[in-house]
Amino acid sequence: MTSYDIYVGSADDPAIVRDDGDWNGNSPAMLSPNVFAGDLNSFGRLLDMIRTGELPGKQTDWGCLVALANKAQIIEFFENVWFRDDSARQMMAKFLSSLDDQKNFALVALES
Repeated sequence: MTSYDIYVGSADDPAIVRDDGDWNGNSPAMLSPNVFAGDLNSFGRLLDMIRTGELPGKQTDWGCLVALANKAQIIEFFENVWFRDDSARQMMAKFLSSLDDQKNFALVALES
């Protein structure tokens, strides 16, 4: 069964900058808690944001696209996604509030 994950990773992860044609194992490491509920609509929304240029990004693996986003953009995105339950939403909110306001992060869409 296919799963659809969205998570936050480091913008400095080497998987993002690789352009050598190796499409295996180039998914940035997860920094955020793994609490996303796998909502296909939210997954598709992130892909659309990358494809239309709303967020700069690119495909890094067969099933992985990565957008660069700041804290405010990531918080805005996660306001409209499905979580497993309220405690999962609270865990993600706590993580997002801890992000540095001055840095960009990888907003990752991973199909596996």
